[in-house]
Amino acid sequence: MYSLSNKLKGYSLCKEFLISLLVATTFNAIIYCVSIFISQNYFITRSFIGIYYGAFVSFVAIYATIVVISTNLSQEFPLNISLKYIVNSRLSFSYLLLIILNILMIHILFLYSISANLENICLAFSTIILFICTIVFILLFLNTFKLKNHIKLFFEDMIKQYANDFSNNDLKYNWKNYSIIDNDGLYIVTSNDFENNKAIFELENTNPKKNSGNELESITTSEKHVSPIPLRIYLGHGKVKFKDWKFLDRLSVPVKLKISKYAFLDNILSFQVICEYLPTNNGYDIKAELEKIIKENITYKDFPKEEFKEVFDKLKKNGTEQKLIANIKDHIAKQDNLYERKFLYSSFEEFFKEAEFNRKPVLDIEELLNVEISGLYEQKTLFFKSPAIIAKLQDRLTFFLIRYFRRFDYFNPQLNTAGLYIKEFLDVRYKETYLKSDDPTWIEEYQTLVTNTITNMFKICRSIIELNIADNLKQQYLVTQLEDLNQVLDHYSYLRGSDFLKDYYDKNTDDSEKQQADKKIEFINKQKVFLKEKQSDLFYIILYNIDEKDLSNDFFDIALKIYNLEGFENQYYKYEKFDKLYWLNYDEFSGGAQINSPFNFTRYKLLISFYKFMNNGIMDIENFDNEFFINSYHSLQNEVDSLDEKFVSKYFDYGDDESLINFKKMVFAKVEEKKASIKNEKQNYIADTPPKKEYVDMFISDCKEEWQKIQSQILKFMKLEEIEDDHSVESPFGQYFLYDKKLLLDPFEKNVAFSRDSGKYFGKLQGDSKLRAIINSISESFDENKDREVYVKNIISDLSEVIVPNKDYYLFYNSNLKIYNILDINWNKEGIEKANLDINNSKIHLCFSNNTENILFEKESFLLQQYKQGYERINEPLVVQIETIDNEEDITAILNRDNNYKSERDVKQKVKVRIAEKFDVKRTNAAKLIKLNIVD
Repeated sequence: MYSLSNKLKGYSLCKEFLISLLVATTFNAIIYCVSIFISQNYFITRSFIGIYYGAFVSFVAIYATIVVISTNLSQEFPLNISLKYIVNSRLSFSYLLLIILNILMIHILFLYSISANLENICLAFSTIILFICTIVFILLFLNTFKLKNHIKLFFEDMIKQYANDFSNNDLKYNWKNYSIIDNDGLYIVTSNDFENNKAIFELENTNPKKNSGNELESITTSEKHVSPIPLRIYLGHGKVKFKDWKFLDRLSVPVKLKISKYAFLDNILSFQVICEYLPTNNGYDIKAELEKIIKENITYKDFPKEEFKEVFDKLKKNGTEQKLIANIKDHIAKQDNLYERKFLYSSFEEFFKEAEFNRKPVLDIEELLNVEISGLYEQKTLFFKSPAIIAKLQDRLTFFLIRYFRRFDYFNPQLNTAGLYIKEFLDVRYKETYLKSDDPTWIEEYQTLVTNTITNMFKICRSIIELNIADNLKQQYLVTQLEDLNQVLDHYSYLRGSDFLKDYYDKNTDDSEKQQADKKIEFINKQKVFLKEKQSDLFYIILYNIDEKDLSNDFFDIALKIYNLEGFENQYYKYEKFDKLYWLNYDEFSGGAQINSPFNFTRYKLLISFYKFMNNGIMDIENFDNEFFINSYHSLQNEVDSLDEKFVSKYFDYGDDESLINFKKMVFAKVEEKKASIKNEKQNYIADTPPKKEYVDMFISDCKEEWQKIQSQILKFMKLEEIEDDHSVESPFGQYFLYDKKLLLDPFEKNVAFSRDSGKYFGKLQGDSKLRAIINSISESFDENKDREVYVKNIISDLSEVIVPNKDYYLFYNSNLKIYNILDINWNKEGIEKANLDINNSKIHLCFSNNTENILFEKESFLLQQYKQGYERINEPLVVQIETIDNEEDITAILNRDNNYKSERDVKQKVKVRIAEKFDVKRTNAAKLIKLNIVD
């Protein structure tokens, strides 16, 4: 674990040994010199031995004192770690060598210089006993001294080893084929040829023909853009560790890797490595190979905490663990990289909480809540610069608060300020940064935090509504949280453009300079709308729960407080989305996948309208969006019948039934009046509004695209000749019809959306009709003198007599030919071709047709003359026109021709659509048509 343990290996071991030996020898020499100086003219006698032992024992006592006091391991560290410190300490190792050398020297002196009499033996044993007693004395008494830097040194050792474990020194290695960008939280590794190889050139014509001069015809090339293939890999959580950066040399295709340096548990569903790679030239899928190489060389590991936990547990028993915690927190606070801060904090968070718990004399549920909140506020300070991390912490705080709301059945002041806690994570200090910042990443993170704050405060309110506690306590909690929710955007209430840009209102300021400010203002306005939506949701959730008898009618007053909020009516009268609050209708008892009906907003809107009618005499039905009157599901007309005494009395007392009956009659009358008005508005909107260019262009583009698909199939068997219009074809081939203009407008109703794919339908219809016309024309060109009629019983053997080798033929067959019974058929089903046959080394392409005849002809034996002017003098082979009907003559003609149109407004709700082209079919001189008669 510790870096010192690695110093006794290889060269380091030799170096340490030599240093230790030198130190030991030096001290030993000092002792001998001192002994000789004191003894002066004495020889090796008992007096000399006594002097020598006196100096030696004094030195050992000093040594033992220094070791025990300086390490102080017996209480602060477990035995195994204490031994590591002693063994791996350079100073301790030197002293141990010194002791061994002196013991050996004494042993030699006893053997050669003195007699082994009783006095000498007693002197030796007394010296040994004195040495042992000195050590025991120091261990028992001097160990009470505490030196704070012991724990600090231990933590620094642990951090050094951690840095070594996660170091990626090879990152600086200069690869020729890769560039590596080292960001705070991400490695971006890109092959140098990755971007270049995105665009490659391919030949359109891979089999060019030779011209009469025996030279290759020109080959047309086109740029084909190759999209990288994404590969997302999940590798666990922790900090990234590379086994060997050189794994990049094993990748066989250009890649771009985005490798997260850190993977946290709150992002457990995200991918740590995103690899984009280009496909191989041979089409081989190397996805599995890439994934294997990456997983073998990139891993994620947590901070190693095993030995740390041993020390922490030992310190915890002595009540001194706060020193270690203080060192850790100080180290984390000094990290400039916020991701590193978060990784370290999350690694030690369990110990922070445990240390905090140990400080509490009584650990009850309120203290547990206080520890959770304090810990998150501490992290809020650490990670203040990153709104993205703050948003994650805010989510955790919300989770804890909701959990503790469910554990308290009595009033708790901290829980009552839950909304304030959530709101404080949207620190008001962020506002100034948001006003001036141009950093798009920070702005996006902060905007996410704003949305997150509103959402989390909404969650708190919703969870309180669902609590199983006394109504008075639930009301107290809910009102307080709603007050905080309503004020969450107060510090943005009066912002203007000049707050974001000093010269915003200066006429000389360019619009491009205002763009950033406008985007910020737009976001704030959207959040105000979002806040109203969440208030609206709580409004309906309260009414719904009263309806379900999960709340008493006392909560109706809270719902009315929400309704009376400034600006709430703007949201209230809007038509709500179908998917809002649908989960309230989910049957949890049944579980599983269910089809949930949309939430019935109309039912509760009528309730409030009746309440206003009873209290203020106000009839507000006509203020609702049009969709409430014309939508068949939960419309006002359908829901007014459900407004009965049983339902209304759940919320308030309204007196006699006559008032409710009169209100319902008035609603019916207003609904009928409004429906007639809406119908008239809709017809006028369609008749008077010109088609939207976006939808017109889409119709034309889709139509031409589908036509071109079939045109390309036709040109597989015909030779194209583009010619100028010489009026030899008198009338164009195409379609002319009236089309609903509403499909080219934005919907009149807010809850309606059009598919807008009609252009594709008409384009395909044009192409299919053209193909049928061509096949009919070819069939009608049959000439008994030039062409041939064949009776077919066995298609392969019968056609082998007429098929010329090494050619391409097209057979257009009808239902009389059962191709499923043909042996050795090659199924293709590409475009108009269904299958093909090989006869006489020629390819026969089988294409289904509704023509009455089965016809066979050689590829490009017929010519398609396509006129460049599809209609009049418009230089387009296919002309698609959409025109409004504004001319009085056109309107009158349509009214006279078609009884379905009763008025001018009816006609003006249509547009004229023309799809036209001109073409002709010609035989080449070499054309030979074969008609097949199928014999059963």
